[in-house]
Amino acid sequence: MSIFQTINEVTKTDLITDRLTQAIESGLLKNGERLPGESEMARMFGVAPITTREALERLRSRGLVETRRGRDGGSFVTSDQHRNFKRLENSLASMSTMDLKNHRALYIALVSSSARIATEEASDNERASIQNAIESLVGSLKSQTADSSIQECLSRGHQEMQIHTEIAAATGSSHLVNTLIHLQEELRHLLWIRFTDSQQVDFLTKQYAYAAHLLETGQNQLFERRITDIVIVGFSWLAERRIQLLRERADAERTSAGDSEVEAYETPLEISHQVRDLFNGYGETLRQWELRLTERSSQEVLSKQQFDELAKQLTRPMLQTDRLAVGAGLIPSPDFLPNAPWHSSWWTSQWPSADARPAETSRGDGDVPTIQPLRISDNPQSASFYDFTAQDWWQAPRNADGLHITGPYFDYICANKPTLTLSRPFYVNRSFAGVAGLDLDAGAVEQRLDSMLLKLERPAVIIGNESRVIASTRNTMLCGDLVRDISQLHAKAIIGCGVGTSSATAASPRRAGAHGQTLGSLMLAVL
Repeated sequence: MSIFQTINEVTKTDLITDRLTQAIESGLLKNGERLPGESEMARMFGVAPITTREALERLRSRGLVETRRGRDGGSFVTSDQHRNFKRLENSLASMSTMDLKNHRALYIALVSSSARIATEEASDNERASIQNAIESLVGSLKSQTADSSIQECLSRGHQEMQIHTEIAAATGSSHLVNTLIHLQEELRHLLWIRFTDSQQVDFLTKQYAYAAHLLETGQNQLFERRITDIVIVGFSWLAERRIQLLRERADAERTSAGDSEVEAYETPLEISHQVRDLFNGYGETLRQWELRLTERSSQEVLSKQQFDELAKQLTRPMLQTDRLAVGAGLIPSPDFLPNAPWHSSWWTSQWPSADARPAETSRGDGDVPTIQPLRISDNPQSASFYDFTAQDWWQAPRNADGLHITGPYFDYICANKPTLTLSRPFYVNRSFAGVAGLDLDAGAVEQRLDSMLLKLERPAVIIGNESRVIASTRNTMLCGDLVRDISQLHAKAIIGCGVGTSSATAASPRRAGAHGQTLGSLMLAVL
């Protein structure tokens, strides 16, 4: 990763607001509960009083806290369990499956490694604490009924979190414990939602009862496997519930025209055209960049400074306006710029989160991204040297003309998030001279495509040339998953994107990739 990668702009106010919001939504802080005063809260968090004052103001604007004056005044939680549950489900629906997979991978790694180390090194008292935590959850689950309140159901999620925390604490590693707690906060305690599902409650009751038996009888490896499998099933449930929520929203939108009038589902052909138009828009932008660069280079030999200035002029308008774009630039061939081999002109874009904006600032009002040049070593002898010519997004345009779509993949060099890279070659004097490219936030693209796929009557999936899922409304095929046998999918259609060729007539023809797709095409399969 780049040493000088952009730092996320998250303030202490953001962190405190988010932590208190999660505590209220998950029921850790209950309706009517009095919060510490501004000064006392500031001391507890280790921040200035003005920071807690700003956080409380944000909570008040969201209707989560109210402030009363007088001798018995203060800041009090105004929590409604149905509203809070709706907020949790909204958080799940707005989360991309790429984010879910990211959290799942770390959660599984933490729980699995903690269970393995804990069962090997825990004292009798520590094993007893874990045992008691599991048995307490099993008892609570057995007492849960259809009449149990949402708050009671969510409290089982807190008990499960305590089990995982007890296991991590038994390893003796504060890093494991703190990382697990931080991960729970990042996930916004979404795993707790499944405790409102009666089928999940039955499953969890049996699984945790068996886990308690395995721990008690010293079957350590089976205990580790059982605890890990419970987490895996939990994330699968979240993925399925997310799609259900999105489909419910789509159905509601279709019926919004009237009580009896229901908007018809769209056809796969219509959706194919919408997907094509989305990617063709970016493909045309890259083609215009290529034309400008080819024209300028035909007039003079560009210096490093001139090349950088041109790249900035071309990419800045998109990075300033398009929230899907998280990076863009021009990457010249190592022998293109005089005295500047391995140079690259790439910028990253980072938009402020909703919580980072002042309460009185609406979206679009002063809402601008932070755009910075990517700083990577151009010295092949450096340990931090990045050989871009070895990357798929470079090699494909090097060998064939037209638009190329790479990913989704985790980009730890530039965007530091799941990314789709769109690239196409540029030519000077009819010879390959480099690549014009842009990075799209794969999670945001997935959500945009999901809204299209939900217009179909049946579940569907969009697959890239590398056989990776880009978007899907089937919970068993998540964004980023590798589809190993595409031949088993039915009702497939190829979506050609950015088919226009370079201005260089000597450019290589577009070549076919996996399963007969050209490298700038996608596949839509109705399941």
